[in-house]
Amino acid sequence: MRHNAVFQITPAPRCARRSAFTLVELLVVIAIIALLVAILLPSLQKARRQAKSVACQSNLHQWGLVLSMYAGNNEGHFMASRTTTGWLYWMDVLRAYHADVHKVCCCPTATRLYTEGGFIPFGAWCANADSVIPYVATVLVKPGDYGSYGMNHWICNPREGEVKRPPEYFWRAADVRQPMAVPVFLDCATIGGDPIEINPPPEYEGHLHPGSYDVTCMGRFCVNRHDASVNVLFMDWSIRKAGLKELWTLKWHREYNTKGPWTKAGGAKPENWPPWMRRFKNH
Repeated sequence: MRHNAVFQITPAPRCARRSAFTLVELLVVIAIIALLVAILLPSLQKARRQAKSVACQSNLHQWGLVLSMYAGNNEGHFMASRTTTGWLYWMDVLRAYHADVHKVCCCPTATRLYTEGGFIPFGAWCANADSVIPYVATVLVKPGDYGSYGMNHWICNPREGEVKRPPEYFWRAADVRQPMAVPVFLDCATIGGDPIEINPPPEYEGHLHPGSYDVTCMGRFCVNRHDASVNVLFMDWSIRKAGLKELWTLKWHREYNTKGPWTKAGGAKPENWPPWMRRFKNH
C-alpha cells in the first residue's frame, strides 16, 4: 500500500527589527547636518552682527538725546574743549544728563578693555588706565569709566585762548547748515579726536598712529567694528553707518575739505590705501 509522503514546509524566521543605524546611515546623517550648519552659520553670524549694530545705534540714540539736552540747557551750544583741569572729557561733562552713562558707553562688539587684552577695533578704552588716553585729567575720572565711543571735538565751543586749533574751525552749536553731514559721536578707539583731511588711514587694522596731531586723529575713528563701517551720530541727531573710507568725506569742522587727498574726488585710488582697507568701498 502506497503512502503519500507529506512534507511540511517551515517558514523562515522573520528577521529581528533593527535597533540602530548602520555606519553608512550614520555617516550620511552627519554629512547632512554638517552641510546644513555650513549653509546656515554665515546667515546666523550675519544676523548676530546686525543685532549688535542695532544695539550700538540704540546707544548712540541715547547719546544724541543727552547731547541735545546739554545744548538745549546751554543756549544751543556744546561744551568747551577744555576745562580748568585738562582736555575735554565728555563722559564727565554729560554725567548729569544720563542716569547711568556706563550702560550705554560701549558698542556690543567692544567686549574687552585694552588693559585686559582687547583688540583695538573691538576693544574699549579705560580712562586714566591705559596709554591710549593719557591726557584725561585724573580728577575727572570716576570708577568704572570706560567706553568704545568718541566725540568729534570740533563740535565744541572753546573759550578764547583755550585751544591751539583755529577757533573758526569749531562748530560750537547744533544749529548749522547741513547738519546731516557733521559727525558728532561715533565708534572710536579713544575718547575722541579732531580729524583733519590729511590724516592718513591706519597702517594696519588696530593701528593707532603715535605722534603729532597731523597723523593721529582720523585713525582713532577708523575702526572696523561693523563690516567695514562705523555707526555715527550726526548733528541732525540721525544715526547711520558710515564706511571707513567715507569718514574722510564727512564734514568734521567748518573748513574741512570733503574732497581731500583720501577721497575719490581728491584723486585717491584703491592702491593708495593700506592693504587691509583696499577691498572696502571707495568714497
